[in-house]
Amino acid sequence: MTNIRLSEDEARLWRLRSQGLDVGINSQNSAASAQNAVINQQNGADAVAEIVRLSAGLQAQDMNTAPLQVRARSLDTKVGDVWKSLSETRHIVRTWAMRGTLHIVPAEDHKWLTGLLGPSSFSAGRGRRKELGLDESTLYKAFESFATFFTQEGPLTRQKLAEMLALEGIRVENQAIHHIVRSGGFLGYITHGPLLDGKTETFVLADEWLAGVERPELGREEALARLAGRYVRAFGPTTDRDFAVWSGLPLRDARAGWEAISGELVEVDVEGEPMAALRAALDSRFRGNDEEGVPMGSGFRRNEGSSGGNDEGVVKLLGFFDTYLLGYRG
Repeated sequence: MTNIRLSEDEARLWRLRSQGLDVGINSQNSAASAQNAVINQQNGADAVAEIVRLSAGLQAQDMNTAPLQVRARSLDTKVGDVWKSLSETRHIVRTWAMRGTLHIVPAEDHKWLTGLLGPSSFSAGRGRRKELGLDESTLYKAFESFATFFTQEGPLTRQKLAEMLALEGIRVENQAIHHIVRSGGFLGYITHGPLLDGKTETFVLADEWLAGVERPELGREEALARLAGRYVRAFGPTTDRDFAVWSGLPLRDARAGWEAISGELVEVDVEGEPMAALRAALDSRFRGNDEEGVPMGSGFRRNEGSSGGNDEGVVKLLGFFDTYLLGYRG
């Protein structure tokens, strides 16, 4: 591995570029910026799915602020473009993914992501479900009912789902309906659908909602490697421990994914802490470190090689729960 030494500030700059948060700023001297520039050539809903993919998914428990994450990583996208990509083109989908929390992810990744991450999230809720009187047989009875409900009715609100399940003799009081819905999402049966009247969440059968999307199923080893690669591309320089925290995977699984892509990584020393980044993210003109330990030709110095003007006064505002803020330990 090539050894690159960075200060904490330089590592933060690299991370901003990895997340596409340098879009619209004079920062074209890195491979990450070059990749992000592809987004600038697209617009509207066409750019949304690519932004989501390059960001390794976007946190989405609050859909008032989730579209702002897309906007911060692009030049021209609007809130309506995000909703169009979710509800019309269906290039992205809102579902439970990393850490069992809601994310916007590329629709093509839905099956392998839920297959990889869903079982552990499902298992983690077993104790609370037991307290609510939801055993495994009751849950799977609910999942079987989903197929009938959604096929007959289309997208359904949580309240409507609760009413229909209650008629089947399934407990929905207290938080039971919440856990039934989440569990169905963890295991890939259902996902979020369009907003009703522009404000109320609905749910849909994943296989029906995404019927027009090719969603490959990956073996566990391949899925771990793919998720690790997506993570390092979007959050590097970083560590396998950060990957475990971000993904919600056990550390042993995170390290297995990390090891699978080790040939694609380059070592980065951030003030004595060993980290890694994708080798492909390095500027093609990288020639090692200068006398101060800064990667030469990689654009880490402010305005190095900029095409005019400077970056002073440019501020990127991030919304609540922005994925950049949740990608690392601590």
